[in-house]
Amino acid sequence: MHDIEPDDRLDARLRSAAPPTPVTDAVTDDGIARLVGVTRRASRPRRWRQLAAVGVAASVVVAGAGAAAADGLGWSWSPWAQDPDQSFIYTLPSGIECESRIGDVLHPDPEVTSAVREVLSEDGILDRVDVDGMLRIMRSEDRGHVLADGTEVDARYGTVYYPDTDNEYQQAVDRAVSEYVTEELAERDIEMETGSWGGEAQCPGLESWLP
Repeated sequence: MHDIEPDDRLDARLRSAAPPTPVTDAVTDDGIARLVGVTRRASRPRRWRQLAAVGVAASVVVAGAGAAAADGLGWSWSPWAQDPDQSFIYTLPSGIECESRIGDVLHPDPEVTSAVREVLSEDGILDRVDVDGMLRIMRSEDRGHVLADGTEVDARYGTVYYPDTDNEYQQAVDRAVSEYVTEELAERDIEMETGSWGGEAQCPGLESWLP
């Protein structure tokens, strides 16, 4: 057994002293996807890595009880998403309707901020992205899922831990939009190494696919 280093001991004390919250307690029980309306953040390979030094596009999916009930539980649009650069609606294969909002551009250079917001606000963004192509990429990726006990299992396409049809499509839209924005910024020589932008989606009725 290894001795606990001072920093580890301090971290342990801080964790034990922290008051429990419904979200943190639930996250330990098989992960974020079992929650209704929690934030999922995922860094993705980009020509530029996008938040802080890596600008990540965050995605919030409200599922299950519907938007009105989610609001009552405290899961609503973030303040920036009340007035996003763009919002768009799409339908999942089952017929569930999702609304996505993008914006929340943060960058120290006002000119870069303006240029990024211009890209995000382009009309017909869903007509410009390749969702089918992203679905093919997702189905060919190596994916893993970490269980509550720390065990990592295979989550590639065809396994029970791979998203079901609706969740797969929602993720594909999110990633396809993010890829499109990144490519547009690259063509305009806009660097986001010190900036970020964000996205949120609400899909009332969308359930977790995890067993």
